[in-house]
Amino acid sequence: MEWSRIRSMLKKDAAWRVMVVCLALLFGIASVLPTLLFQRDRAYQGIDMMPYDAEFHYAARVQDVLDGHPALGNVFLPDKHLPYVQPPLPEISVAVLGKILGLSAVQALFLSQIVYGAGLFIMLVACFSVLVPRREAALMGAVLVCFGGFLPHDWRWLITLFRGEGIPEAGGLSLGRAIQPQWTVFWTAFGIYLLAKWVKDPRTRYLWGLATVLCVSVYSYVYTWSVLAVFIAIVVAVLWWQGRRISLKILLPLMAVTAIVLVPYLLNIWQLVHHRYYSVLASGVGVVMTHAPVFSLTTVAFFVVVIAAWKTLEMTQRLMLVAMGATWLTVINQQVITGRILQVGHYDWYFIKPFSFIACIGMVVSALLQEKRLAPFRRWTRVPLYFLSLFMVVAGFLYQIGFYRYSKPDWVAVQKGAGVITFLQRVAKKEEVVFTPHLMSRIAVLSDMIPVYTSANTYQSSNQTNYLASREELSERFFFNLWIMHAHDPTWRPDFSQPDLFHQLSVRVYGLQDARAKTILSQTQLREWEERYRQYAERPWQEKLARYQLDYLVLPLGIVPEGIGDVGKEIYKDADYRVYAVSSS
Repeated sequence: MEWSRIRSMLKKDAAWRVMVVCLALLFGIASVLPTLLFQRDRAYQGIDMMPYDAEFHYAARVQDVLDGHPALGNVFLPDKHLPYVQPPLPEISVAVLGKILGLSAVQALFLSQIVYGAGLFIMLVACFSVLVPRREAALMGAVLVCFGGFLPHDWRWLITLFRGEGIPEAGGLSLGRAIQPQWTVFWTAFGIYLLAKWVKDPRTRYLWGLATVLCVSVYSYVYTWSVLAVFIAIVVAVLWWQGRRISLKILLPLMAVTAIVLVPYLLNIWQLVHHRYYSVLASGVGVVMTHAPVFSLTTVAFFVVVIAAWKTLEMTQRLMLVAMGATWLTVINQQVITGRILQVGHYDWYFIKPFSFIACIGMVVSALLQEKRLAPFRRWTRVPLYFLSLFMVVAGFLYQIGFYRYSKPDWVAVQKGAGVITFLQRVAKKEEVVFTPHLMSRIAVLSDMIPVYTSANTYQSSNQTNYLASREELSERFFFNLWIMHAHDPTWRPDFSQPDLFHQLSVRVYGLQDARAKTILSQTQLREWEERYRQYAERPWQEKLARYQLDYLVLPLGIVPEGIGDVGKEIYKDADYRVYAVSSS
């Protein structure tokens, strides 16, 4: 009888499951669409398009795992023994996927975008099918957020897209980037789903599943585990107040196992915050000392919709949605107590906005589907919902095509370095260091591609401030780049008040965007940095060379080695670059 009931249920839901899986696969493909389009472009020479912000950073982290450094203490430099800043589990999962299938780091990352993207979509639908009254409404919310993540920026882009016009600026589908948010938001949604299931049906397996998800999230991303931990704490506190208790026979083993699993993470955090360069790192990754509260208009709107839909919600849904809003307010205002604020934008972009929007859409659509006055038309009410969902899927693909066109010029330019990459793959040994001038670009430069496609390290990277390093080292690597680029003119001196140079100083030395850097860098400090560069430029070439490991010097043809010094033996040359084997002796 039981198996008959299960088969009947599976047959009944087969069409629903097929539809969700098909939409999930479409989202996975849409996530990686710019890369697939570029691989078919005539300009493609082997360096893949990684257009999402920091996507090539994640690719470099996957490559470092494949090179035998799973701790990811420093992806770009030989200091692999340092405590990690961002936990390595997501990249390890991608590297394992690549190892099993015989894929490179980049290929594995792109495959993960499809697989993790599809998994994320399915989990969002499953999660919000529990949190809102109608699962069709949850599906529509997931479609709108996954395929229409660009709408909050400017809804008029819809008109532009369907006219076939280009878009002035594009960052890709907000949930389409590999690792973060695809991996991390998946585990957040999974945790909330298990918590809701446990609230409704207090079985021990849900608690163990929730503990497992929490442990995975701890080794994935600080924003993920902090959201889940606060969410769980609020829900458990409310249930405790209502008189619901968890048996100590269940709770103690659960807490003991979780604590043991978290010991390595806690030891790493202790080493990290007590490291002598932690203060330099903290400013670069967005830690600000303040007790000022943060206001979230999205959360206020979310509570308004919850109150309006209150009568349509079950008790479990009410508790979970109120706890969700309370979690948003807590995580973005924890600095009121701790005095240290994290990058609030990461909570907003990847958790508060998408989860709140899906919930609000789900509640509103559920209310419409349950409206008594629409009862005579109930058979047809789903038609406009599915039509709108299909419309947003098409819009999402068109947006990704626009994203590809917007990103293409930079990636066409990077293709000039394909020959250098191929050569270094053949000759550069693991942990050797390569320098190539870091020219300013909207997206990527050759120096960012070296740790992605080779086992070598790069002398400098756009994401170097995300790892432990002294301000002196960061500045000297930055100065070395400036000096090489202007070696043809020994009298050249920087003016860091100029926008371009100020931006480079802000990003490469402080890890800050210009607006934040302007609040901490006075004109006097800029003059001091100019004087430090002057002193650095006057050092002999061999002294500059001896400061940090350097094995290969890659120079565009426009930079002549005669103005630099004895750069070593030329070992490669093509139409755009020369490569020199450097000798520091």
